[in-house]
Amino acid sequence: MPKKKKMKSPKTRGKSDIFKSGYEFVGLVKKINKKMIVIPDNKKENIGAIYLEDCPEKYDNHKAIIRLKSKKNGQIKEIIGPAGKYQTEIKALLIGHNLPENKYDKYSSEIKELSSNWSDRIQKEITTRKDYRQIPTFTIDPTSAQDFDDALSVKKLEDDIYEIGVHIADVSFYIKPDSDIYKQIIKQNFSIYLPSKTIHLLPKIFSEQICSLKPNEDRLCLSIIFKIDTAGQIISADLEKTVIKSKKKFSYQEAENIIDTKRGPHFKELKILNSLANKIRQKNIKKGMLPLEEAKKDFTFNNQGKIIAINSKKRLKTEKMIEDFMLLANRQVAEIINKNNKKNHLYRIHDNPPIDKINQLAQILKNFGLNFPAKKMETSSLVLGDFLKNIDNHPQKEIIHKLVIRSLAKAEYSSKNIGHYGLALKDYCHFTSPIRRWPDLIIHYLLKDIINKNQTTKIYTLGAKSRGNNTNLLRSSLRPAEPCSVIPILAPRFGNENVKKHFHFTHSTSLIKIGLNEENISRANEREIEIAEIERRALKLKLIEYLSDKIGFKSQGIIVAITSFGFFVEEEETGAEGLVRISNLKGYYHFDEKNLQLTSKGNRKYSLGDKIKIRLAKVNTINGWIDFELVD
Repeated sequence: MPKKKKMKSPKTRGKSDIFKSGYEFVGLVKKINKKMIVIPDNKKENIGAIYLEDCPEKYDNHKAIIRLKSKKNGQIKEIIGPAGKYQTEIKALLIGHNLPENKYDKYSSEIKELSSNWSDRIQKEITTRKDYRQIPTFTIDPTSAQDFDDALSVKKLEDDIYEIGVHIADVSFYIKPDSDIYKQIIKQNFSIYLPSKTIHLLPKIFSEQICSLKPNEDRLCLSIIFKIDTAGQIISADLEKTVIKSKKKFSYQEAENIIDTKRGPHFKELKILNSLANKIRQKNIKKGMLPLEEAKKDFTFNNQGKIIAINSKKRLKTEKMIEDFMLLANRQVAEIINKNNKKNHLYRIHDNPPIDKINQLAQILKNFGLNFPAKKMETSSLVLGDFLKNIDNHPQKEIIHKLVIRSLAKAEYSSKNIGHYGLALKDYCHFTSPIRRWPDLIIHYLLKDIINKNQTTKIYTLGAKSRGNNTNLLRSSLRPAEPCSVIPILAPRFGNENVKKHFHFTHSTSLIKIGLNEENISRANEREIEIAEIERRALKLKLIEYLSDKIGFKSQGIIVAITSFGFFVEEEETGAEGLVRISNLKGYYHFDEKNLQLTSKGNRKYSLGDKIKIRLAKVNTINGWIDFELVD
């Protein structure tokens, strides 16, 4: 019996894989000239049309999994469903990228074993951890959130000093790197968030129950405990193994309302967090963090998963607040690992902007009447940050931010550190979302290794400047009787001998076991792009479904991209992006690639950022197309 060829992610398929007998792919079955053929969904595979053997005509216009028998012939392995239907298209996308929804079905016994008696295991583990259950702690997430990675706690230490805890679910306590479950985690890399549905990275019982920081439940965490003064200055930061009990589950809007109305549960703590976050954010922006924002829409779905309302999404104070503390924790963890285990690290890096894109952006922004300092910002984000602050009240701020984002390099994961341009940081990693991101789970394993080798629940580092009389506060938290790892920045305060006494750089985490290698890092970067595209495509299919009975609908839009075959317009009410084809414009148009403009002989010009009146002409659920026409 021939060995079955497993479906591979498109990015991992080599030329040697294609055209082999038994090779599988996803495509659209069509009847053409009385013959049944299949057109591959992934055009990059360059397979071309394949003739199907023994294919009933009833499968015309269906998506299917095809198995090749030769270069030009294949047979249907499985019918996915009628093309153009949302469920069919999403399933085809997932199968085509080797992202099965039922990946954990055959590991039910291992899931049961790892999750058995989990409440008892937590209670037993509590005695080995720092207990934060009595300190006001809560989660703040989107209304639709099902898994809760992070929680914040607030405790007043002195009149102008607060202890802020960033508590992250300790997934590594339950998921062992030598398990079959972990192998599946490495394959998927990230949770997939589809409209009204989530394909979790972890088995559901871990994502939504055992690891999730649900209110009024004891939960294990890895925590960064900051001491911060009222000016937003970081005095110290400790990494600890903790147990917490969240007192409240807030949505972003609920927490925002409490801050605005100055009344409601945990108002005092929320007010403190918001004030500190604002000051930390302003310090970061002054250092070069880019204050970029992209306009988004908020979608409401009914029980059938159909869009029933679309509203402009305002970025709330509480969203920024949570982001600020997560960035702070990620930065601190990156520094801890960098100092203790620099050879074994998984950084989140962001390269300097590509010169050609920045020069083109400068040319385009001239059309907005803006002088863009391209040469000065190639290596420093400070100049770009100042530019963005100066256009804060510009009437075309949204499209300018969109163009800047497109011109920047893409952030990615790497074992080699080059810093993070957009955040203006030397060291950065992802630590705060281990329920939904494999790279974060890797960071947790590395932190556990550092903790275990130092035989302590605590690792110390220092934020920045000393505060004179607060020296005793910092010094008293170091207990020489307990071995710990002290970051070199503490040397001037405690003396080299004391520092050396607390250094322990022997690490035995098996990189093979946790999968920290170049192949898996490269796969994570590819998966991130693939999953973002799947999520984008899924939302567009829902928008097409919503718009399908609105053909002829007139509205306004803004030109967001220009090509030789037309320009793409973002419709203002729905955020749907569609194409105005050059073939539907009156007259002959020339494409100016340098300025990204279309110009007619009569000097009619279309440029990025132009606001125009449009009519919805047609939609195509199979290809995911939306076509607009101009309204004269």
